[in-house]
Amino acid sequence: MPVVVTGSEFAAGLALLRAVRAGGDAPIAAVTRPDAIGAVSRAAHAVEVVHDPSGDPAAFVRDIGAVAVRYGALVLPGTEPALRAIAHHRDQLPGSVVAGCPSAAIVDRVLAKSALDELAAAGGLRTPPTRVLTAASADRWDGGFPAVVKPLSSHVPQADGTMEHGRVSGVPDGPGLASALAALPGGRGLVQPYLVGDQRTVDGLAWDGEVVAVAQKTGDRTWPPDCGVLSYGRIVPSDAELERRVREMLADARWSGLFNLQFLDAPGGRFLIDFNPRAWNSLAVQVEAGANMPAAWVDLLLGRPMRPAVPQLGRRFRSEIDDARSLWAAWRGGQRSAAVLGLRPRRRTSHAIFSWTDPVPALRVLWRRGYH
Repeated sequence: MPVVVTGSEFAAGLALLRAVRAGGDAPIAAVTRPDAIGAVSRAAHAVEVVHDPSGDPAAFVRDIGAVAVRYGALVLPGTEPALRAIAHHRDQLPGSVVAGCPSAAIVDRVLAKSALDELAAAGGLRTPPTRVLTAASADRWDGGFPAVVKPLSSHVPQADGTMEHGRVSGVPDGPGLASALAALPGGRGLVQPYLVGDQRTVDGLAWDGEVVAVAQKTGDRTWPPDCGVLSYGRIVPSDAELERRVREMLADARWSGLFNLQFLDAPGGRFLIDFNPRAWNSLAVQVEAGANMPAAWVDLLLGRPMRPAVPQLGRRFRSEIDDARSLWAAWRGGQRSAAVLGLRPRRRTSHAIFSWTDPVPALRVLWRRGYH
């Protein structure tokens, strides 16, 4: 079955593209530029260049609708801008096209980082103390420093219909806080205390609010080290109580699709720090461990019996570039033994971009970094 996959300009979308191919379907890489890593992947059955969903959401939806009709394909959004664009411009899709995207109300709720505490509470999960502040009101922050500043959403809709990306950053003091808030889309953001702890993720697939596939990972390293995402980790046995609470949360959200929940095990307890309702950077490790959740998602969208998606424990993941940065930071910080040990290759390790059977995307990334 042809499947239009968006977002393979990035590692998460590339993993989604490869997973659809591994599941036996024919992914069409819908990319915003012809030099995208997904465009040179052997996994792509075909490549189509479309508008950027961040710059012109309606045109993007019209483009992927036309591609889907031409190939007789369904559509899988691989990024948050694509997800939001389809949710809000579904009228631009031909009625015959099936897209893996819930209603606009459901999508907007799960994409709003300011609503994370409400979503978490439905499952009895905790989030860090959070305040919504602007640069002008930064002096009202009373949670101490260092602190973490987050955008209201990873991609904030603008008045002209475009979407602006906001970055998470750590700040050491009041002036840094005001500066970070001023740099965010709209000059407003979420401020939280900086927490130190081990990262755990709960990744899975939900259908009409029911979690139908799930896996948990722990992170050995992140990038950036202060408030980044997992750059090296492994699949671990599930924490049953955590999984139960996640199921309750997803049921309340009525979510359908892939999801990635990030937790921090800090001295004060376990906190939910992010909810990504899309493909994630380390998706390859679940797929190569036997839990092809994107293929199971296609099964559900097509009304086919859902294939099993249960991962083997212990498989590792490395984000090549981000983990190299993390190890270099550890070396420069005096953790030289840990940095050297971290470089050691290990069997049963999946990578964000590199694949022996699909090497060109990694070569494309190396070429860009070497000559640009």
